[in-house]
Amino acid sequence: MQNPLSRFSCKCLFFFVLAFIATAAIADGVGIIRQSNTTSELHSIAFTPDGQRGWAVGFNGSIITTTDGGQTWTPQSSGTNNELQSVFFTANGQHGWVVGFGGTILATRNGGASWSQQNSGTSNELASVFFTPAGRTGWAVGFNGTILATHDGGLSWKPQESGSNNALNSVSFSPDGKHGYIVGFGGLILATSDGGAKWNRQESGTSNELNSVSLAKAGQSAWAAGFGGVIVTTANAGRSWRMLATDSHNELNAISFSADGQTGWAVGFNGSILTSHNGGETWRALSSGTANELNAICTTHSGKHAWSAGFGGVIIQH
Repeated sequence: MQNPLSRFSCKCLFFFVLAFIATAAIADGVGIIRQSNTTSELHSIAFTPDGQRGWAVGFNGSIITTTDGGQTWTPQSSGTNNELQSVFFTANGQHGWVVGFGGTILATRNGGASWSQQNSGTSNELASVFFTPAGRTGWAVGFNGTILATHDGGLSWKPQESGSNNALNSVSFSPDGKHGYIVGFGGLILATSDGGAKWNRQESGTSNELNSVSLAKAGQSAWAAGFGGVIVTTANAGRSWRMLATDSHNELNAISFSADGQTGWAVGFNGSILTSHNGGETWRALSSGTANELNAICTTHSGKHAWSAGFGGVIIQH
């Protein structure tokens, strides 16, 4: 008869080995696929700085949330069936905004326990939303060159002049709300140094559509990613942009960098995931464990932890 203590020891060893394998996989950048409890395509994902609370949004008004670092996810009621394209939360995990089709803007002040509609003043698709840390000043961008700005947490939104009719896919700002970038169709890059009072077109060096932009904390360095595996970067507040070598031809849908601008992640078609640990100068392809297209990536401020999301409700912890 087997000693009960031996069986207990074996079980402990088994679970220890599983935990070690999972930890080692994440440390090496290999993705751990998490159960999202949805099959809806997910377009955007956001986490609080501690990496514990997170939200993802997508098709059919889907919003899901986690409180354990992405290990488990539960649905939240959005109150809409419109496709949701982008989610943003302040560091406290209480104040958040979601934008999407039909000019939809949703807001919460209780971590998503309830969401309410805000009046965007447009019916254009909104693709991206971003707020400064205080949660008062924010921007939303989208179809037909639409730029909206708010200075009261979204109670009122006012248009800003983009000077373009191109689809605008992504917006990001420095924490002070002064330096910002928008990217979009045709390799378009717009930049501002005055909070969006004036947007200036910059030469990106590519005609490929750019889907996503990410800034380092100071706002001088930024990266944009898009069609054909293109990643471009600036280190001088957008006065000049240059192409980075990725060795990938897959469309890249999202890019995210750590606050210090050293660690970066990019994701896209066919489950492709790229990572860099030297400010984007070199990129390494990682195994995602899925062939599903990945639409979104977010990192903690340190860049040590990241989560991606995409087709079929897939969520991957890195």
